[in-house]
Amino acid sequence: MVLHDGAKELAQNDLNSAKYVITDESKDIGEKLSEIGSRLDYPHLTKDLAKEIETLWEDDAIQETYARGNELQVPDCTKYFMENLQRLSDANYVPTKEDVLYARVRTTGVVEIQFR
Repeated sequence: MVLHDGAKELAQNDLNSAKYVITDESKDIGEKLSEIGSRLDYPHLTKDLAKEIETLWEDDAIQETYARGNELQVPDCTKYFMENLQRLSDANYVPTKEDVLYARVRTTGVVEIQFR
């Protein structure tokens, strides 16, 4: 959602705005994901939804926007999860240690979490 909205903003405001114009297919997917992101009840990540997210991720405008992710506060873990969408959308998905490490929540300060 951050990348989709960021690409729309850059397409309107950047001097080289043409490279941030999202394809019509990706625009439709982005609008759908933005609507999902604003809800409190996120749907399960199905194979179909993962494929749509992959399509959006592969859009050239999204990749250009991702390259400027530091300006948009794109999480560091974005690329990792985008590259693993099919595994993550498996009905029998079990998080790996790497998944847990990448799935951090941004904090300001030191936060301690104890595992058993």
